[in-house]
Amino acid sequence: MKINIILISDLKDENIKILVAEYKKRINRFAEINFLEIKNKKQPGFIKEIREKYKSSYFFILSEKGKNISSLELSEKIEKITNYNNSEISFLIGDADGFEEEDLTFADELLSLSKMVFPHELATLLTFEQVYRALSILNNHPYHRE
Repeated sequence: MKINIILISDLKDENIKILVAEYKKRINRFAEINFLEIKNKKQPGFIKEIREKYKSSYFFILSEKGKNISSLELSEKIEKITNYNNSEISFLIGDADGFEEEDLTFADELLSLSKMVFPHELATLLTFEQVYRALSILNNHPYHRE
């Protein structure tokens, strides 16, 4: 399984960078993880280009308009996608301005981290943590507790 987390910006906060690196290391126990920071590339058609680059990937776009799901539901989605659809999953996180309506049409699915809105750096960290949590659930690792 390969997971891509794509940020249309960059991480500046050193504390968040440290935590993202830690979760990336943890995720690597269960799946290949790729983190891509794309700086200053927000122009018309850019999301379409990213989608083309990752065309074999199941493509989640994080948006406040997306579906709010539990960690367990995310783990079930990942399992279903990797077992029946594809072995590559991508999560796309926007910059401080989010996405244009047209951009959202390139998603296989829209996800929301919460009904609240988070800065893109924090959303990136939360995405890493939730991917790790989902993979932990799938691998019967004790990280997730109910």
